[in-house]
Amino acid sequence: MITSEATMDAKLAQLVDGYNDDHCGLLQMLRFLVKHPHTRFSRLAMSHVLNDRKVFTERALRYLIDKEVVKAHGENGIRVFSLTPEEPVRSWALDLGRLDWSQWNLMLRQVAVESMEI
Repeated sequence: MITSEATMDAKLAQLVDGYNDDHCGLLQMLRFLVKHPHTRFSRLAMSHVLNDRKVFTERALRYLIDKEVVKAHGENGIRVFSLTPEEPVRSWALDLGRLDWSQWNLMLRQVAVESMEI
């Protein structure tokens, strides 16, 4: 079942409002993980996703782990990260991944406006 856009907007706004750093970087990381829901990535790989912005990558990863959107795993002594297998967070994140690019940009603009109003 696909979550309504209003519910997705509210959950996304809530997630972004609690993050006090680069909102677009956080959302870019979330969208990347959703596009690869069964894959585990190292910090280095995630850093490349955000154009080598390692400080922002680390902060965003920590935040998404704290919000239980991302899970950290250890594989062969390397820490890797993936989208959580826990429901309903996983379903919500996957629903975000189903948005086309124009819907995603509209949602980003709306979240940015809402966060500026507060």
